Amino acid sequence: MREWSEANSRHDGASHRSLAVRESPDRQESLVKGAKQEVHMLRRLFVSRLAALPFFGLLDQGTAQTAQAHKPLKIMMKSAWGSDDPTRASFPFLHGLALAEAGHEVQIFLTGEATYLMRQATADAIQAVGWPSLKETREKIVAKQIKVFS
Repeated sequence: MREWSEANSRHDGASHRSLAVRESPDRQESLVKGAKQEVHMLRRLFVSRLAALPFFGLLDQGTAQTAQAHKPLKIMMKSAWGSDDPTRASFPFLHGLALAEAGHEVQIFLTGEATYLMRQATADAIQAVGWPSLKETREKIVAKQIKVFS
C-alpha cells in the first residue's frame, strides 16, 4: 500500500509542493528481492560470457596447437619386473615400442630382476599373457634402435 503525503518546502524563497511516496514493508521487501534476483541474473550472464573468453584466443592459434601436438617427447621407461611376472616384465618393451612407433624418443631402463631379461635364454622364455613374446618385441626394439640400459 502506498501513502502519499504533501510537504511544503521553501527553497530559494519560492514555495514548492512535493509528494513523498512511502511503500509498505511487504512491497519494499519484494522490490529488494526483485533487485537481488536481477543482480544475480546479470552476474550469471557476465560469468558465462567471461568463461568463453579463453576460447577466443584459441581460435587464431589453431595451427600452432596442431604443431605442438605432434612434438616428439623424450620418454624413459623404467622397470624392475623380472621373469617371475612375464606380462609385467614385457610392458616397458611393448609400451616403449608403441611410443617409438608414434615418433617419440624412447629409452628403457631395467633395474633389479629386470636385468635378467637382457639374456637371450631368458628373453626367449618370456611370453606375456595376451601380448607378443618378448623375443619378438626385443627384435623390433633392436630394429628401431631403442636404447636399453640394464
